[in-house]
This record gives sequence, C-alpha cells and structure tokens, in this order.
Amino acid sequence: MESAAANTDAAAIEKAADDFAAKFPDSELRVLLYQTAMRLYQNANNADKTEATGRKVLSLDADNPEALVIVAEVIAEKTRDSDIDKDQRFGEATSLAQKATQTVDTDISVPAGAPQEKIDAYKALLRSQAYSILGTIEFRKRISRERRIICRSPLTCTLATPIRWSSSFGAGAR
Repeated sequence: MESAAANTDAAAIEKAADDFAAKFPDSELRVLLYQTAMRLYQNANNADKTEATGRKVLSLDADNPEALVIVAEVIAEKTRDSDIDKDQRFGEATSLAQKATQTVDTDISVPAGAPQEKIDAYKALLRSQAYSILGTIEFRKRISRERRIICRSPLTCTLATPIRWSSSFGAGAR
C-alpha cells in the first residue's frame, strides 16, 4: 500500500491497486488506490483509463462524488453527435452527474483534520463540475436538435454548417 501511494505512474498504481484488491478484497483502501490511479490517468489526459479506473472506484463505492463527476465528464467529452448510442451515453453521464450533486455533501472522503473551509471548497468544486457537465450535455443536445432541424434541406444545411452537399445545379454548394 505505501509503495503504491508514493508512486506517480498511473499504470503502476492501478496494477498495485489490483494486486492489493486481490490480497485484501474487503479493504476500504482499494477505493483510495483506484481513485489515485483515476486522478493520475486524468492528469495524463488518458480518457479511456480514467473512465475505466473511475468505474472501478464506483464498483466499490457507488456514491463516490469525485468518481461520479470524473466518469460523467469523460463520457460527455468522448460522446460525439455521430455516435449511435449518443442518447444512452448522455443519459448515463447525466445520471452520474446528478447523483454526484446528491452525494457530494455526504460521501466525500477527506483527510482527518482537514479545515472546514477546504472541505467546503472541495464540495463546491465537485458540485460546480457536476452542474457544468449537465449544462454541457444539454447544450450539445440542443445544438444537435437544431442541426437536424436546419439540415432538413441541402440548401439550408450548407448555409448553416460546413457540410458539402452535391447539387443537381452543377458543382455543389461551397
């Protein structure tokens, strides 16, 4: 446990967390190790591993607001308008972010002796991130709906977006 906590390599910490979890399947420290790996993967801008380790945290602590926010954020950022399962992914991210707003006051873990103002700031940050994710998802849904409305005919679509349509009038829209 101590060697894992001192390490700054996300993959090494994740492996140490897996090894620790195998040896001590009932230990509450598993969450902290996976949470550390999740943060390191996030700092390294590795979305896939951030989401995977975040889901490991949530499998052990389904109300962990930090993991809820981080996984929701990764899902929202990775989801594209062209994804077939876009609505399902946005729905999952919305559920996770909403749950984070509900659990932030009761389920955060902070070091013993942490000053109350730092705890309050941390809660406010998590809550703010959750609401930002919810707003971003709603914005992207609205933009997607507006594009579908605008792009009902090739003429209006070429005026509103950079999509090129071929035209029966010659070279097509520019």
